[in-house]
Amino acid sequence: MGVLNNIWNGFLGLVYPEVEGCLYCEVDELVTDEVQLCEDCLSRINYITDNYCEKCGRLIIDEEECKNCEEYNYQFNKARAVATYNQALSDYIYDMKYQGRQALAKPLGQILGIYGLEFYKREDLDVIIPVPLAKEKLKTRGFNQAYLLAREVSKKLDLPINDQVLKRAVNTVSQSKLSPLKRKENVSNIFYCEPEYVKEIKGKYVLLIDDIYTTGATVNECSKVLLRAGARDVSVLTLATGEQG
Repeated sequence: MGVLNNIWNGFLGLVYPEVEGCLYCEVDELVTDEVQLCEDCLSRINYITDNYCEKCGRLIIDEEECKNCEEYNYQFNKARAVATYNQALSDYIYDMKYQGRQALAKPLGQILGIYGLEFYKREDLDVIIPVPLAKEKLKTRGFNQAYLLAREVSKKLDLPINDQVLKRAVNTVSQSKLSPLKRKENVSNIFYCEPEYVKEIKGKYVLLIDDIYTTGATVNECSKVLLRAGARDVSVLTLATGEQG
């Protein structure tokens, strides 16, 4: 896990070709084409390298068991996240989603792809599926951040993306405003699989991509739907997650 422990150090031009311009702070500082963020912006991320739950990927502090997994019957195989949801990563994600800076999906997706290679074997996966947005939200925002992230992961893992099979039926209240119980209720029965595309996931090992994992309610509901449609296995990869303790 040395790449994870020193993730930003490996991006400073020691190994990879250099390019100019950090896509977040826009400093005229050399970064690499592996991840187009400067050293300072990369170092502000609180990377998860150990002490995480083997099932849900959340950072565990001062606990032997993951409280989250005790409360939820997760249907996915396992979930992994790049980092805890600290202020820096929150700012990066917020600006990407709400401040018109969707270009940030490129470096954030590049980091996600690097972590994907650390946590998952490419030969154990068949297809990448982004968590979908409802049509109303997609129209308002103009893009699905999970798809933009998945596109970068696809390049890194050399896997196809399928953003046609999994759909979101209705727009819901933001999960960030809800209690754990309400989060679960909020996403219950809102995802479905398009019948004409179901054949493309039957018997397949799926990697589900999203930006934030809080309680896991959203990705768990997606996993249920994909498994019912015939997917053989679903694993999860996200940028941010919470922590126990």
